[in-house]
Amino acid sequence: MKFRCFKTDLTKMLRLNVGEVLLSVSNEIMTITSNNYDIAIVNRISGITLEEGTALVDAKTFANIVRKLPDINVYLEKQNSILLIESGKAKFQIQVLNKEYPQVSYIQETNGVEVEFAKLEKALRQTMFAASTDAIKPIFTGVYMDGENFVALDTVKMAAKKMDLNINQKIIVPVKVLNEVLKFDTDKVEIFCSDKQIMFRTDKTDIIGRLIVGDFIDYRKLLNGTSVNNVSIEVNTEDLINALERALVVEKENKYPVVLNISNETLNLSVKTTVGLFEEEIPIRKSGINLTIGFNARNLINSLKAVDTEKIEMTFKNDMQACRMNGPDYTFLVMPVRIKKEGE
Repeated sequence: MKFRCFKTDLTKMLRLNVGEVLLSVSNEIMTITSNNYDIAIVNRISGITLEEGTALVDAKTFANIVRKLPDINVYLEKQNSILLIESGKAKFQIQVLNKEYPQVSYIQETNGVEVEFAKLEKALRQTMFAASTDAIKPIFTGVYMDGENFVALDTVKMAAKKMDLNINQKIIVPVKVLNEVLKFDTDKVEIFCSDKQIMFRTDKTDIIGRLIVGDFIDYRKLLNGTSVNNVSIEVNTEDLINALERALVVEKENKYPVVLNISNETLNLSVKTTVGLFEEEIPIRKSGINLTIGFNARNLINSLKAVDTEKIEMTFKNDMQACRMNGPDYTFLVMPVRIKKEGE
């Protein structure tokens, strides 16, 4: 195996730097394959093929070497059990591994859909933050796609975003797969699905991931349950984020709720902890009753950072049910935290 390419092209294609990567050279293309069974990534790099062949190497070592090379051409050559890596006057030799590497299980490329990456990226960023990180309930560790909406949730928040994919099945895609998709640098993405897998393809990269098996929750019921409200406010998104982040200065232990006191045309935020006290007032537009309600500040911040408008409408039914944030084509729900009332 002998291959020459630009270092910048090679660096862009380094993914999943754990385990091993398979380098395969043929027809002026080198493919770099990372495969841990749950997710496979195949990257294609154009260059000059001097000799076809393959080499299996440690992923982390290879990636670290490439990133440290000068920003010029890179030359790779397999010499028996050694992979030679040269760039300028820098030379490395690393061990070629003598072991079987799992083949990538490709999806049959029929009934695929092509989407604008910018549109896909926006939909993912406005839902993935709400997915659970608790592996005990795997169906909540992904984004649910039913052809009409992207939905993600855990026990305290939910995000639903309108996204028409024109697929004829309902799937749950793991967040760890979608995190790799977000690294694409492209205008268009092709998406193919089978019963057990999903593939995202660009001209340079294929990402194949296992789907999460299970029945997703009836998210429409949750949305309908928060459609009726007793108070609605309109607030500047950035002002509220900044105030909540200031509250975190004294709320370091993630156990004290930030109290929102909605009264007249003012939103008062306060939190009292063992570290100290924080208070701030933000002007709002309000309709409905006055309300005092508590939240985990980080849950509110994560939702607000996915908002793409200068102002956001937030609605509440009472101090025990979810706050609803209404965007032009998305809805976020955040559950409140019980706060002690006077006399308790």
